[in-house]
Amino acid sequence: MIPGSTTYALQFGSETIPVAVCFRNQKRLSITVFPNRSVQAIAPAGQPLELVHERIRRRRKWIAKQRSFFQRFHPLPEERRYISGETHLYLGRQYRLRVRQAANTGVKLLGPFLYINVPDPQDTKTVKNALDAWYVLHAKKLLKERLGILTKVMKPVQTMNIKFQIKNMNKRWGSCTKAGLITLNINLVKTPLSCIEYVILHELCHLSNREHDSEFFKILTRAMPDWQQRKQKLNMFIF
Repeated sequence: MIPGSTTYALQFGSETIPVAVCFRNQKRLSITVFPNRSVQAIAPAGQPLELVHERIRRRRKWIAKQRSFFQRFHPLPEERRYISGETHLYLGRQYRLRVRQAANTGVKLLGPFLYINVPDPQDTKTVKNALDAWYVLHAKKLLKERLGILTKVMKPVQTMNIKFQIKNMNKRWGSCTKAGLITLNINLVKTPLSCIEYVILHELCHLSNREHDSEFFKILTRAMPDWQQRKQKLNMFIF
């Protein structure tokens, strides 16, 4: 459960759906269904709990529909073993690992393979660390580049001092603070470029509008008319 949250047991038919409820300084209730089918509701600070529960109940059909969508991808991918023959994603495509013994550790993408050189191919922790470092290196370069390009699309934010960082995020593809700090999930580099652009533009729109209200989606649609298709494609990637 999320620290500082309570759990509300939402009834939908014969199913009981646990919803983690927490409060933050925002204007409206937001509900998120995650790929593992868990549900989180973030409500405006000070709002009566019973009112929050009532608004969650109003969204029960949508919540059940989203959970049903993610059920298609279960069971979730097995834990990675980091051995030759295993496949890993980069920009939405699958690449097969080729783990080789070498004095110097390094990773290269050649054709359909990710070649990983390590002193001991049986040391899967070192293999994982090498691949993780490769992802971070490429994520920093690619996400920064796309952020720069997409900032030019969003005229209202062109003059803003946008701060940017990447990190491993468990439940979000991106976030944006009131101070203008955009955080992007390292795992985005494993998804198609169209999905990466959607997440970045989504967060850039939050620089103009913090809420997920109708005005926010108008801004997003003007900047990226096909954002819904991109979001649907992104939902198929679970890490």
